[in-house]
Amino acid sequence: MQPDSEVDKLLDQADEAPLLIERSGVRYRVTREIDDPSAYYDPERALESLQKSFAMLYGIDVGALKAELREQRG
Repeated sequence: MQPDSEVDKLLDQADEAPLLIERSGVRYRVTREIDDPSAYYDPERALESLQKSFAMLYGIDVGALKAELREQRG
């Protein structure tokens, strides 16, 4: 890629935040790929999210929920 080309300038913008490009009515999102996805993993936050998810199911008849989901997937 040529330095200071249009693509180079767009990629500089994508370093800061996801970049949305539209061409002929089709939208494309350009984002910088993280070198190490686990660098942002927070086990305490993940556990908290799981606990909140479980709390939403409190008092739910799990068997009935599963049956309803199977029926909907039909």
